[in-house]
Amino acid sequence: MILSGAWLPADVLLIHQGRGAFDDRRQVREAEFQQAVSAGDKLRRLIEIQLPASDEDVHEWSIGIQAWNEAILDPAQRPAQREIYTRWRQVVLEFLGSEVLADRFTSMVGGLAIQVLAQTTGMTVDRMREILLDAFESRL
Repeated sequence: MILSGAWLPADVLLIHQGRGAFDDRRQVREAEFQQAVSAGDKLRRLIEIQLPASDEDVHEWSIGIQAWNEAILDPAQRPAQREIYTRWRQVVLEFLGSEVLADRFTSMVGGLAIQVLAQTTGMTVDRMREILLDAFESRL
């Protein structure tokens, strides 16, 4: 695989893409949060930008899932994956204000998104949204 004219190993390229996707999502998230009029609105916006609803969303989720898989299979990939995940979890922690809720939210988002992408259950984007709102709206 080539990035900027140089050959890179697939695992290095994957981490680079993962960081890029996270940074892109950060910009979207910040723009959405600036438009939010309440904590509930902010939560709904956070959920919406996590849904694998468009082709671009599916591509970004695929990169993230592949990066997790690489970290499982290759311990050398774990520090980079940990850095990306820690940044994401920190966003959620700052918003929800609770370690337990941040862990619950991030794990639910990831697990539900995998079900949507793999299409091995009846999970849909609409159902994912419904489950997340039901689990977290009352916490605000």
